[in-house]
Amino acid sequence: MIQSFSPDDDLTPEEVHEIGRQTVMELTGGNHQFVIATHLDKGHLHNHIIFNSTNSVTNKAFRWQKGTQRVYENISNKIASRYGAKIIEKRPGNNHAQYTKWQAQNIFKKKIKRRLDFLIARSNSKEDFLEKAAALSLEINDKGKHTKFRLKDRDQQQWTRARTLNKKNTDYYQLDHIAKLVEQNNLDVSVEDVFNEYIDTVQETSQDYTWKVEIEPFQIDSSNEHGLFLNVDFGVDRRGQVFVPGRYLDPLENGNYLFFLKDDDFFELTENRTERPEASFNSQSKTPRYMKGKTLVRQLSSQNGKQPVRKEPVLNTINDYLRALDFYASHGDGTLQSGQAKQIDQKLTESLEEAKSKLFELDQKIVDLKQEMAKGLTNPRIVEGYKRELDAIMESRDLLNTQYEQAVQNLDYYRGIESKFHNDNQEQNKKAAQQRGPSL
Repeated sequence: MIQSFSPDDDLTPEEVHEIGRQTVMELTGGNHQFVIATHLDKGHLHNHIIFNSTNSVTNKAFRWQKGTQRVYENISNKIASRYGAKIIEKRPGNNHAQYTKWQAQNIFKKKIKRRLDFLIARSNSKEDFLEKAAALSLEINDKGKHTKFRLKDRDQQQWTRARTLNKKNTDYYQLDHIAKLVEQNNLDVSVEDVFNEYIDTVQETSQDYTWKVEIEPFQIDSSNEHGLFLNVDFGVDRRGQVFVPGRYLDPLENGNYLFFLKDDDFFELTENRTERPEASFNSQSKTPRYMKGKTLVRQLSSQNGKQPVRKEPVLNTINDYLRALDFYASHGDGTLQSGQAKQIDQKLTESLEEAKSKLFELDQKIVDLKQEMAKGLTNPRIVEGYKRELDAIMESRDLLNTQYEQAVQNLDYYRGIESKFHNDNQEQNKKAAQQRGPSL
């Protein structure tokens, strides 16, 4: 194995050698003999590492398999970060596709469905839909009985059938049905405009979150210019670190960080193998492991006692529908009468009702917590726990209420445009009829 470091790193040969030693110890569990040669002859410090493949305790062989290289790189990056070394990033730091390659087919389904809904609302014919789908890297195959889709800008190997995207109506995303839907749209917008809007939508979505949780310094193993390694527990008596890219984090003045993430985000996990020397590498995972966002939130909050703040998912749905209505107002005839616009209006109304119900639920939680706190509790830890929970719920409630009220105003505005358009049409038709005179 070769372990290279940037020429800009302010590391001594002794530190580079120690990084190599800790890396191989953690990779192998500490039960394999090894030799490290630290070289200075190439303009940058680097280690050559050779280890005996036979475990000196179990006599079992270390098998270098698919994914082992990735595990080794994660361990090396983590330990190098503790010494302040710069990590040579092989992947674009903000390219979400690079760390979602491993995800299961259902993740692709979610992305395909979102892209299809976006296109259906912005196309006016089957040909127009297909042209815009190609611009958004959505490959479509309708040669067989079932329409199939594949994302060309993702590492999707297998096709996704249309019937798997909507369980209630398996024909909804069949190309023939899509053609009928888009023919109802009264708009004409270029491929370029749709592509640019989609890019803006993706960027906004990537910055969205479901949870906001605070991280304290003791929860951080190390850091580099790309993000943080956070200490976590997983399984039974197993510890390690997850890497959180900087795009998820906002530093605070007190040295803490705000961490913004979603339930279905995944973060790569590296196990501390040196803490379990009795376990051979071959009995552990040989491919990268991941921790789901929802699980990570619970663990980080449990570690530092800080209550995470939840952004209600219905807000994302409301924003999507408002963005679509704004598109129709800008590119259509100014009305909400086309087929897709009517459906969006209806779905937005349903989402607002859901938000209203959620506001009532949060209000009830606030009342219940205040009643509990008014019972004269004397245990400071219990009181502080209630207070943190109350503050988090109130922040979540204020965020939901503010965006709910703004969405109601926006919907009223669009409906006002529609009403004015309808009244003006009636008035024009009335004047035209008067000018024609009575029919014979």
